[in-house]
Amino acid sequence: MATLKSIARIVVASSLLIGICSCGNHSYTTAHAYTPGNEVFGFERTAINAVYEPGTAPASITVAIERDKADKAATLVLSSAKGSAAFAPSVSFEKGQKTASLTIDLASLRAGSHICDTIFMAPDFRTREGASYLAIDLSMGYTWTRLSDSGCSYALLTDDLISPYVSGASATFPVIIEEAVEAPGMYRLVNPLGAYSKEDCDIIINATNPAEVIVARQNTGIDLGHGSISIESLGAYHLENGRRPSTIRMAGYFGTLDNGIITFKGTESFYMHAGGERNRANLNGSLRIVLPSMVAQVEKTESKEHYALGVAYYQSPEAISVGSYALADE
Repeated sequence: MATLKSIARIVVASSLLIGICSCGNHSYTTAHAYTPGNEVFGFERTAINAVYEPGTAPASITVAIERDKADKAATLVLSSAKGSAAFAPSVSFEKGQKTASLTIDLASLRAGSHICDTIFMAPDFRTREGASYLAIDLSMGYTWTRLSDSGCSYALLTDDLISPYVSGASATFPVIIEEAVEAPGMYRLVNPLGAYSKEDCDIIINATNPAEVIVARQNTGIDLGHGSISIESLGAYHLENGRRPSTIRMAGYFGTLDNGIITFKGTESFYMHAGGERNRANLNGSLRIVLPSMVAQVEKTESKEHYALGVAYYQSPEAISVGSYALADE
């Protein structure tokens, strides 16, 4: 069985995630900011992490800032790393007041949006020396609905990411697919690689622009012996790092949605992260998602050799259930 080590190492994996931000995973050891007068200020907590269902996010979040002395009035200036978090530029303490409130506005948190930022509180913002940090990692999910078309309520996944390392070749099998109500073309494959892992992990595919399909970095829940595997398309990687879409398209790193089929034709058009390494994936260029509308046509020529890796296959697919890998009689 091929392993991740059999692929040439490209570069050391970056800690930056696309769409799934790493901010909330930081452990900040500096908990206080010191003023020139040796007064100590600190955030009540050092991290805010939350994933909301659509329509459930609060209008704002309030965080306490505490100080060790209260013998005089004081004003603290605040800044953020990315400018994505909405909050007042300063917090003031009156004489005798030891706790003040910082309000973070979440009114702009819409379905599919993500805030990943760090608020700094320090006397010297040129170096942020002695800064107290408040990490913010907030996401608003989508409302997902099961996708069904032409009497079929499953998609076909041709996996060229994990299957080659397990069986030596890509494999095609049925998967449950959902679409975001708030963003048509945003698809979620429900635990599509569950046959290889005990951990349930969905995979989200952004095909809202059919000519520029991307897969943001996300965990697969699979460990083949070299650490937990996460995947991302090169199109998503380069977008996050500031490359122009036209350049990425010319390089062939975007996937495409055409006539009900999503493909990533460029070989090695994915990164696979595991054990601190980043390697190329989709080496055969055969990664493909067939939407329900095209399944019947593709199945006329598609072998069902690997169907047991996916959801139970039925001629009448209404009874499809996740996690059942036995084939039904046809």
